[in-house]
Amino acid sequence: MEKKEIHIECSISNSRNALKALTVQLGSKPFLLGDKPCLADLSLFGFMCMLTMLLEENNSFYRKIIPKEFPSLFEHHQRMVDKYWPDYETARYGKE
Repeated sequence: MEKKEIHIECSISNSRNALKALTVQLGSKPFLLGDKPCLADLSLFGFMCMLTMLLEENNSFYRKIIPKEFPSLFEHHQRMVDKYWPDYETARYGKE
């Protein structure tokens, strides 16, 4: 295995471990610490914004694995958008 392939595999493994930990912490709660968002939810929102941008760039790991293995994180992301950034799509894409 080449050095680049080892780096990619390590990155995927680390990403999957981080996402698993976040999923466990979120559980079935709407937000990380319960019914109300906290600062950690804002941090998770920023992290998921970055990942959703990677999804759009057709990154195979993020496109194939995250939506299937970690759907609660995407649901959390949408809750944050709905609650705090109803103009998220407009701000992000410049669309009305």
